[in-house]
Amino acid sequence: MVKTPPISQIFLYAIYTGLYIHSMVFHGSIIGLLTVTIIILLYWLYEYRQNKVLSVIIIYMSTYFFYMIPYLFYDISFATRMTYQSFELTIISIKDITLFTNLFLLFLFYTLENHKIKLKSKVIKRDNVLVYAICLIVLFFFSILTMQGPTILTGVYKTDTALERYGFIDYAVFFVIIAYLFSNTRRKDLLLLLATVLYMTITLLYGYRMRVLQMGFLLFIIYFENIKTYKVYLIAFLGFVFMSVFSVYRSKGNFGLYEMMGLKDSGVIVSNQGGVLLTSNMYLGLLEDNVIDTSIRVKTFIGNLFSIFISQNALPSEYVLSKFTAQFFQIPGGGFISSYLHIWLGPIGILIGAYIIAKIVSVPFKNKITNILMVYSITILVTTPRWYAYNPINFFKMGIWAMLVYICFLILHNTLLKIGGIKKGWGKDVR
Repeated sequence: MVKTPPISQIFLYAIYTGLYIHSMVFHGSIIGLLTVTIIILLYWLYEYRQNKVLSVIIIYMSTYFFYMIPYLFYDISFATRMTYQSFELTIISIKDITLFTNLFLLFLFYTLENHKIKLKSKVIKRDNVLVYAICLIVLFFFSILTMQGPTILTGVYKTDTALERYGFIDYAVFFVIIAYLFSNTRRKDLLLLLATVLYMTITLLYGYRMRVLQMGFLLFIIYFENIKTYKVYLIAFLGFVFMSVFSVYRSKGNFGLYEMMGLKDSGVIVSNQGGVLLTSNMYLGLLEDNVIDTSIRVKTFIGNLFSIFISQNALPSEYVLSKFTAQFFQIPGGGFISSYLHIWLGPIGILIGAYIIAKIVSVPFKNKITNILMVYSITILVTTPRWYAYNPINFFKMGIWAMLVYICFLILHNTLLKIGGIKKGWGKDVR
């Protein structure tokens, strides 16, 4: 059934389209473009008010646009490093991410079958003690591996080799998903919740904010999706404040109001959102300077596909965009997905990417869906911070590996059933 677009939606997107075309010639319209984008995000937040999961994703995306306001309205810099922080490059980065976000949400609206579906209601849970225990052991093992180096309580934080060596700890997300799917008692669900909270506490103490954010979102989906909408907004707001304070504290070691706001004596607002915008500027600046030429664009695109199954650390630098650009400048972090798409396929790549991602994100909200696809889809949803504002490879890599691991455990479960695992107390099939 084809959906009829509401008048309000047509009106907002018509204004955005006009401003986007106008911004190609007149840079001043970028303020209007940002303003309309924020209004569009509020529109979608209201439209999906009955879908708590999509509401959280929209709120998360909105934070990046609110952090652009001080720069565009009050000329306050968003990073201390001025390299590639030019107004022209910033406009391109902002235009790209507003285009991707608005198209993604628009395409999502027309591909969703039922946005009122609760994801938890679509899950088929099985009961298998062995699979459940393996997943819990892996989660505890990842927690132990995280405990290396100083904690944020010492006031010292730095990215060390442990982050690169143990990047696979991010995969803890789908072991929690799988443990939940193979747990069919409230006692096991409670134990899983406690084990996950322990993991989050440890990763928080050691400064891994992104892992805490992803796991917190996952717990929200599988345990708290049914809470009232206003509580979702309140939790999201408090979570945003907490993560902002945490981000400052882990690097500065204090809680002063001035520091909590990310302000420096030089009048710069330092934040994760500003770092993402600066990285996007750097990528686009190196593209304009032809440092990232056609050969590098093709190679990094191919390398992104290879890195689904091969670690990016194992690939040559010219096949990994962040590694290649790091040879010229110290990259502050991940960049917007729109900047990657722009580099690989130009502006048309943003349109294509927004459509493909919207189609995949809509999968868990279908009326009929298998557990295998549900595992993939939930992983994609909870890793939104990774693929939206860090590296798009996470959109495919995390989900595919989650699906493969789940299939392996499902084979183990079915094998145990065939050889009499039920009688031995390993579990039962619950459909």
